[in-house]
Amino acid sequence: IRPDQFAAWLEIPGIEWHSLQADRRAIPPAGVIDHAGELHNFLDTVNLIATLDLVISIDSAVVNLAASMGFPTWALLEPVGASDFRWGMGEDRTPWFPSARMFRQGNNKKWKPVIRRVRDALAEWVKNLCDRRLTMAIPNASATQAHMQQKQTCPDTSPTI
Repeated sequence: IRPDQFAAWLEIPGIEWHSLQADRRAIPPAGVIDHAGELHNFLDTVNLIATLDLVISIDSAVVNLAASMGFPTWALLEPVGASDFRWGMGEDRTPWFPSARMFRQGNNKKWKPVIRRVRDALAEWVKNLCDRRLTMAIPNASATQAHMQQKQTCPDTSPTI
């Protein structure tokens, strides 16, 4: 997937984006924090993953590492039959990686619909994360009341992905 295809995700407000790409030749899009110089081995990668709220990736070493360790992970996959057996047979969850959610290509093998579905799910996920944080930050307040009091922003820190 070309990095420019992720541009719609970067438009979702309030997210701090991180690149887990270890290849120093890969230049992440503007606004994405590049960690290539810090990632020398899988331990470095695990330590960085542990600081994030969510990992989103194609079927790669990073997505398998994050999911196998139980970190919230979204995997962008090829159609059933083209992706690895661990990702199941079409469901959006797998017993191999209970913390992972799958977003698959259709039989047409196009990434654009997958990118749109992830963007929509991500916007909802961020909203729900903010609601949970706001409700915790303001005891006895509903998420709606908390949003009004906090002017629609997440307390503490932005979600990190």
